[in-house]
Amino acid sequence: MPGTTFLAMCEPPIIGMFLVLVYDRATRTEEWRWVITGELPKGFLPAEAAFNQYQALSSYIVDVRRVLDGMQATSLICLEWHGPSCDAERATLERKMAVLESHLIAPARHLL
Repeated sequence: MPGTTFLAMCEPPIIGMFLVLVYDRATRTEEWRWVITGELPKGFLPAEAAFNQYQALSSYIVDVRRVLDGMQATSLICLEWHGPSCDAERATLERKMAVLESHLIAPARHLL
């Protein structure tokens, strides 16, 4: 049923990740998506692109870092953000990415 949502992981208040069943009215299809929200740029990617929440988060971190480095995000992830507005925002995002990598990704490396 569209709107079905599962909490995949969280590191309050930095990130909340959900697996959400979305109904696309244009194509009249349902699609599972990993949805990322919190104090970070919001984004989502199709569930087929990542077998678990750790793969989804790892892909998200790679894309945020690409944007921080002045490159374009991959076409896989839809980020609702176009880069930091100032050096302070950049530094804050880099610190938060480091927290996510050390607290969530590093302990789950075997699942990637």
